[in-house]
Amino acid sequence: MVSSTSVSGVGADPRATLQFLAAPATVSVTDLGQRVFVVSNKALGAAASPADRLFLWICSQQIQPLGDIHPTGTGVYALRVPANTSVSMGLSAVLSLPPGQYNVGLCGSSESPFWTNNDYSYTSAVVAME
Repeated sequence: MVSSTSVSGVGADPRATLQFLAAPATVSVTDLGQRVFVVSNKALGAAASPADRLFLWICSQQIQPLGDIHPTGTGVYALRVPANTSVSMGLSAVLSLPPGQYNVGLCGSSESPFWTNNDYSYTSAVVAME
């Protein structure tokens, strides 16, 4: 293992644009042979109206220079919850990133305006040699 980190925080509510939903962890990749193992979870739910069309991935975003958010893998599509519900949703992934500093964590998007019963998140990341 090269380094590890863990963060918690509110994160963001789902919206139509891809964004980090869980508080992202910041990692530094210093060698091409390093991999980043990411586990990220967030409480997501709906208040008075059901919520649907939630898409989730583990994402990375280069910090310097600030880059776009990049989803990893196929993601989890079309998640939905009934009204008055909040559940922990999360994913994990192993990322192969070029050297640099990155934000990593659970990201997603939804065109539904009803993802309003959301709460805290946790993201942990380990940088290790392959």
